[in-house]
Amino acid sequence: MLQTLGPQQRIYEEIQRIEANEFHYQEQIDPIEYVEDICENMQLFPKEDLLTGDQLMFEYNPEVIGAALSLLTPENANLMLLSPEHEGLCPLREKWFGTQYSVEDIQQSWMEQWSGNMELHSDLHLPAENKFIGG
Repeated sequence: MLQTLGPQQRIYEEIQRIEANEFHYQEQIDPIEYVEDICENMQLFPKEDLLTGDQLMFEYNPEVIGAALSLLTPENANLMLLSPEHEGLCPLREKWFGTQYSVEDIQQSWMEQWSGNMELHSDLHLPAENKFIGG
């Protein structure tokens, strides 16, 4: 649906306001943890963004959003199915926690179905404007 409609500035601005509210009204954190966060931000962000890091969104850029949307394809899908019914049936085990897992290719019939012209379900739509998020 988003790939059909493209980037939506209204949605971006609502998320931007939510993130700004969360940032401005966040609970006070331990000073040591705050220093650690700033040190991490020093490796990733320019100096004017050291205190905010990745918590605030500043600029609507439809090209960046569109580039991210273009990567959401069936070929890039990664499905993770969790089920207690398959306990003991998975041949692989990860090294840190010993969790059993298996890896399989996505069925070709699913890939073909996802790649075709699928009709969107009529109940799926972008949310209406949230009037409770102040501008």
